[in-house]
Amino acid sequence: MAPSDWLPLLDNLSPALRESFTDDPTIQDSFLSYIDESDYSLADWVAALQTFDAWLAEKNIEARPASSMLGYLHCCQMVSPDVLAPPRLSSVLKSNLNDFGFEAEQGCEV
Repeated sequence: MAPSDWLPLLDNLSPALRESFTDDPTIQDSFLSYIDESDYSLADWVAALQTFDAWLAEKNIEARPASSMLGYLHCCQMVSPDVLAPPRLSSVLKSNLNDFGFEAEQGCEV
């Protein structure tokens, strides 16, 4: 899938995070690869990124390390229960962020 097909879906993200996706082909490849490996759709991943971005803003954290954020989301989807109707990725993410936090400067890369 060409970036021009999905990058507009990220328009609601903070400028710094959106720029990471726009400017870094490695981030783009990781994003699409994680989506392909998961049971969640592109729309689910975009919603989760928006939730992540909003959570960081609520915590007054300015850093938006896209690679670390994608790694964290990847971990969230891996621990999501394998059931007929899995929880929304955004819900799994928010639960993990509230339980474990996120060190934006250090992150979690896969």
